[in-house]
Amino acid sequence: MGHQVIREYVYAMTAVSPQDGRLTSLIMPWVDAETMSIFLAHTEQTFAGDFCLMLLDGAGWHRARELRVPATIKLIPLPPYSPELNPVEHIWEYLRENAFKNFSLNSLDEVVDILSDGLSFLSEQPEIVRSMTNFDWFTTLCLTYNYYKYTKFERQVTRPGGGQRFIFGFPIYKGSHAGGIYGYVPVAYDFDSSGRFLGTKMLGPGKGDKNKRRR
Repeated sequence: MGHQVIREYVYAMTAVSPQDGRLTSLIMPWVDAETMSIFLAHTEQTFAGDFCLMLLDGAGWHRARELRVPATIKLIPLPPYSPELNPVEHIWEYLRENAFKNFSLNSLDEVVDILSDGLSFLSEQPEIVRSMTNFDWFTTLCLTYNYYKYTKFERQVTRPGGGQRFIFGFPIYKGSHAGGIYGYVPVAYDFDSSGRFLGTKMLGPGKGDKNKRRR
């Protein structure tokens, strides 16, 4: 008599803050625009008071038209075939090596229990999470709240010579944060065609009121 293999799945969604090692997760029975919207709302609550730039791969539920994105979260697509740029990949690697070792499980419930325990452990170990996810190129970003809140992701373009270029607008303040924003400086983050980070480049002096610098 033949045998039929029946596969069952669960899906873990995780968002990590590389700067301080904070982590939030949900385990879902499936993934689509609705479950992703639920996770984004959960992330917004976890990181209340922060403006989040979330790096994502090209999965369909990350860019679905029906996706509900909170006002405090900006989704930034990564270049194709570049998982090494996504800090969350190191979370999955840690779980594979430390929670799911070379043994068999008898049910999907056991998988969920181990996965939940592993994610809960990491959520209580910010230094471990930070050491795995705080890539060198993140330290070139201005991550203080006042700057990060008003930093604008402007566009993604093809880099001269190949690869990808992500362009951000960093705020220029009038003397101090209390003085308000005068304008923005455009800064490019360049990656080659393999996804390797190449560095940053200021694209111009920045634009103030009426698109010209005050003298």
